[in-house]
Amino acid sequence: MKRTFLLPLLLAGCFQLAAQTPYPAAPPAAPAVVKAEYFFDTDPGPGNGSPVNLPVSADIANYSQSLPLNGTALSNGIHRLYIRTMD
Repeated sequence: MKRTFLLPLLLAGCFQLAAQTPYPAAPPAAPAVVKAEYFFDTDPGPGNGSPVNLPVSADIANYSQSLPLNGTALSNGIHRLYIRTMD
C-alpha cells in the first residue's frame, strides 16, 4: 500500500524538477555605433556614402537627422534609401 502511494508522489516530484529550466543569460550590451553613412539606389562602396553626423552620446535610439536632398541627382520617381553603420 505504501508503495502504491509513494510511487506517484515520487514521479510527480521528478516531473516538477525536470520542468524547471534555468533563466537564460543576460544579452550582451549593444555595441556603440561609431560611424554611419547613407546613399540612394546604388551602393558606392563602404566609406563612400554620405556621412551621418552622429551624436557623442552612446544612446542613439531616438536620434533623427534631416537628409539634404538639394544638389542630389535624384530624378522624379521611386528611390531607395540605404543606411550603413559601423560599430
